[in-house]
Amino acid sequence: EAHRRFHDKTGITFSSLYPGCIAETGLFRDKKPWFRKLFPLFMKYVTGGYVSEPEAGDRLAQVVSDPLCKKSGVYWGWNGGAKTVAYLKVSSDPNERGLVGAGGAGGDIFENEPSGAVQDEEKAKRLWELSAKAVGLPYDSSVTDVLPETAAEIAAKNGPKSLPGIPLPNFVPDSRGKLDKRAKEGTSSAILGGRQ
Repeated sequence: EAHRRFHDKTGITFSSLYPGCIAETGLFRDKKPWFRKLFPLFMKYVTGGYVSEPEAGDRLAQVVSDPLCKKSGVYWGWNGGAKTVAYLKVSSDPNERGLVGAGGAGGDIFENEPSGAVQDEEKAKRLWELSAKAVGLPYDSSVTDVLPETAAEIAAKNGPKSLPGIPLPNFVPDSRGKLDKRAKEGTSSAILGGRQ
């Protein structure tokens, strides 16, 4: 949306990128310790999609500085260097043996094709205006106003949830409006005043 709004007027390049799966960042701080320990190993040795924080930083720097990346409105990605999944390397030298994986490191940059939802101009405009409203910038209220709901949408939102075509039995309580498990246990961020 920034590209659509400002590139032609300013000449500024607007890009987005997916640097790869950076499995050891603070993004996983709320996950269980076992997950934070095993997920990077899984990404490195099983899927081959692991990218280190320094390499992700290098990829960001490439998008900012590489003449190849001067095209605006592009979603950049890397084809990775994953050539194999994982294998056990056998060697008489203990320093050279063990479980080895290709990793998602390396590879060449390319223009990635964004999803249809990302390319939807109406959604992009609405997200832009809602974001501007949220941070106190001028916004177009015709885009941010709540659209009127149809009777079917109201009924679907307020009715008990079940699988399509399979009604809930009478003995299943409708749990709408109840506190979730974390709130009951007093561990919800809403109760604790933020992340702990």
